[in-house]
Amino acid sequence: MTSLSGLSSCVIIERDINAHVLVTWSYPDVDPDAEVVLKARSRLASSSRVGGTKRGAADGGEEAAAADDAGEDGEGGAVGAGEVPGEELSSFSKLSPKLTHVAVALMSEAFHPEKYLALCKLLTTLYTTSGTPLSSLQCFLSVFAKGNWADDALSMSFKGDSFDIRHAYLTSSLKAIIGMFGEEIILLWVALMIKKRVGVFCSDLQKLLHTIRGFPLLVWHRQSWNTNLWPYIAGHENEISDIQSSGFYTVGFTNPGIKNNTDLFDLIVDLDAESISVVQQSRDSFMLSGFHKEMTNWLVESSGRDDMTDQALIKELTLRTKKLLEKLESLKETDDSGSGYVTMESIHKAKIKSPLDHFMYNLAIAEEMALPTDGTSGAAATEDS
Repeated sequence: MTSLSGLSSCVIIERDINAHVLVTWSYPDVDPDAEVVLKARSRLASSSRVGGTKRGAADGGEEAAAADDAGEDGEGGAVGAGEVPGEELSSFSKLSPKLTHVAVALMSEAFHPEKYLALCKLLTTLYTTSGTPLSSLQCFLSVFAKGNWADDALSMSFKGDSFDIRHAYLTSSLKAIIGMFGEEIILLWVALMIKKRVGVFCSDLQKLLHTIRGFPLLVWHRQSWNTNLWPYIAGHENEISDIQSSGFYTVGFTNPGIKNNTDLFDLIVDLDAESISVVQQSRDSFMLSGFHKEMTNWLVESSGRDDMTDQALIKELTLRTKKLLEKLESLKETDDSGSGYVTMESIHKAKIKSPLDHFMYNLAIAEEMALPTDGTSGAAATEDS
């Protein structure tokens, strides 16, 4: 058995009859900034929770799953996955009758939604039935160290290696995502390829999490689920500060007010409206060429083919990406130090014209094949096509 070394903390969050939401236990201790974020993502303070509305482990799965990869610093957490509503807490005599909601959060650096959902459900059951976090701690430590846990007396177990990471990556349909946006999908592809800041809004959290986890499929060669994908943020200032420090990102949110903070994003994806729009100040990075038109047509046509599976589409897109990167590699020129870099001059020598030249240069920067010039921040200035 292998350990789940990506795990960093287990946290219990509770709401009482006075609507106070507190982190009542954690192992190891989490810092105050992380506590604030975890409480916000648990959504236990929401007025919709009053009355013990049932949003427990069974229907909180995608929320838990996708929220576990909030950033490179591991300040994520499967928040809300193990929540037990107030109407059910009364049946657990070991817990205080003053509690209305309980949520278990896991903080992890790894993206594996279904695995952490299952673990959150188990930890919640252990806590609510025993009335002490010690039972959850024993399970957490066993899973952390060995990747598994079992209690024959309780007829409960967890086996970390029974969850296939390929399922975590392929749960969402790339064909469905392309079909949702049609020709506008090229804007998302460009943004992800050249490492832009993407904001994704949806009023339905479950739809948001199910859809956004499929976006990295467009850049399969990067395997970017564990790096710059933030499937859900509550909009707390600590979260905003973290994503800004990461440089580029794909961030999901349900608060429509975040859309208005255009300084945070280069591209806004609105799942409710099924639309993609470029933020005004970032338009120069999204000027499209004949190459992009050809890519658009291929993506849209392929997504509509009954004989094209999602995996076949991903494979073909990855091959096209590989050829594009090989072309980029061939444009490198060796400098005085002996290092090879792509430059705008080398791109023009290959007779690549505007606006494709700027896309190629931005892509070279994103792939660390070029040195960004001062003030570009990964985006070259463009000319009219």
